[in-house]
Amino acid sequence: MRSRMKRLEADGIVHITTIQNIDALSESAFAYLWITCDRTRLQEIGGALASEPFVGFVASILGRADILAIAHQRSASDLVRLVDDVVKNLPGVIDVRTEPILGLVKNDVRWGLVRSRQR
Repeated sequence: MRSRMKRLEADGIVHITTIQNIDALSESAFAYLWITCDRTRLQEIGGALASEPFVGFVASILGRADILAIAHQRSASDLVRLVDDVVKNLPGVIDVRTEPILGLVKNDVRWGLVRSRQR
């Protein structure tokens, strides 16, 4: 079994990862970041956000903002500092609206497969 799993992983068929239970992280703060930006810099801003360890999801969207990101910090005050000191200072960012996530109803990690299938 172990050698088969190693082969599947080496062939790119299986990717083994861990999933953090955010309900167990009582001192953590998660939030949606709705970012309005200069659309000519969309890829640059999205790439900068995606490279940050505090961001677990980044997408360009149509509607109320140009980019949606989901961020995580140790506390609400750390989240505020992150938005004010990092995200709002990225070149091309016009506005950031932050919506804290109070609790999860569903977090299906299989959605990560959507991204890998697009490659």
